[in-house]
Amino acid sequence: MIVDRIRTVETGEGWCRSARVSSGSGERTVEYHVPHVDGARDSGPRVGDAAAFLAATILPAMLDGEDLHIDGPVSARTLAGSAEVVTAFARWDHRLRPPLVTTAGTADPGVASAGAACFFSRGADSMASAVVERVGSAALTHLVHVVGLEPVHSAATIDEEVRLARRVGDLVGLPVVVMRTNVRMLTDGRRDWADAHGAALASLALATDGVFGRVVVPSTQAVDELVPYGSGPTLEPRLSSESLQVVHDDLSLDRVGKVWLLARDRPDLLPLLKVCWAEDRADNCGRCGKCLLTMCALQAADALHLATGFPDRIPLDDLRRLRPAPVQSQQHWVAAARALGADGERGRTRDAILDALHRSARPGPRERVLQWWAYLRGRRASPVPNWKDPSRGFEWTHHTLMLDLLTRGRPSRPVAPEPEEPLVLGRARPAVGGRTDSGAATHGRNPSVQGP
Repeated sequence: MIVDRIRTVETGEGWCRSARVSSGSGERTVEYHVPHVDGARDSGPRVGDAAAFLAATILPAMLDGEDLHIDGPVSARTLAGSAEVVTAFARWDHRLRPPLVTTAGTADPGVASAGAACFFSRGADSMASAVVERVGSAALTHLVHVVGLEPVHSAATIDEEVRLARRVGDLVGLPVVVMRTNVRMLTDGRRDWADAHGAALASLALATDGVFGRVVVPSTQAVDELVPYGSGPTLEPRLSSESLQVVHDDLSLDRVGKVWLLARDRPDLLPLLKVCWAEDRADNCGRCGKCLLTMCALQAADALHLATGFPDRIPLDDLRRLRPAPVQSQQHWVAAARALGADGERGRTRDAILDALHRSARPGPRERVLQWWAYLRGRRASPVPNWKDPSRGFEWTHHTLMLDLLTRGRPSRPVAPEPEEPLVLGRARPAVGGRTDSGAATHGRNPSVQGP
């Protein structure tokens, strides 16, 4: 994969950073539109660092099974950190080959800008990140709303989303910067967005280098929920540059805890809470898994009536029909059930959650037979009785391995009779004098990251 024709062009509204991405799967142009911030036209994104395009193309290059060359200078820090991201992706999915990454040079270290931003979509994660108290240099100066990451939004819905994001910004005292991008096209149709979104957000953050010096990515997982996932403390921060720090936000709160924080401290924001991605609308459908989980957390906090972007009652039949497959999702539902208690309407909601969790783990006989048949025909990675195939992405692949080890006593991927070389990227520092005591031959892969 080759990334070239890297350009930064000033427009009437800001700057457009673009690059051509060529590989065996085709040729595309990826773009980041960065607006003027607070009307300051004398500052803009750094043009001498192509780190944003490196972050955006790591996973696509691995999906194509190709090496990656960036035809432009890249931050030495981002280049080095990308090796850790490559390692994580390759270890989480053994079908992905670590690429050899090369660049046309090393970018000069820039000076970090004073601004500190946080990505903001109006979801529970980003809403909590926007309002949580931060002290000193960690305090936010802006929120960044990105257009182009929601695949079903029409032009009218996009306009309404921007308007409502700015309304939240007014309420929390932070100006909202609206970026536009098509970076999602690099992986759509080939990989679940859950696997790709962390590196994509890091690339968006790097595209603002020179405008901001620090960009926060709201956390999805709490500290007790950490599993292989496309966004996390081991990914986005590794792609920081010398002048742009990418921060994965605090892990102390789970999804239910974030809703409680909002209900307790900022109930005025609850009417603007938006978690639904399933439909083309600026409010919430009230039927999908994300909507139902958020409504349960709101009910537990006695605040469902304040969140007017949701229906005023939880449809228990829809709740019982859910089949949360990933363990992370199941942990979210367990937290909601614990917060609800056993009395009255809350108790009925809790019972519906527990019923959905039980039926997710133990489908009926017909479904189990169909899943075994699909496994024997090679259509599923595991016969483990789960309602969704857990081999789709990083998180589900990890769960398949763990469940197979626990329930069948053997790994999902067969162990070959020939020895398999471990994934070792980079090389150890040589012994003093260039000699080793053993004189044994050395083994290992070539470093995955090289400079010019």
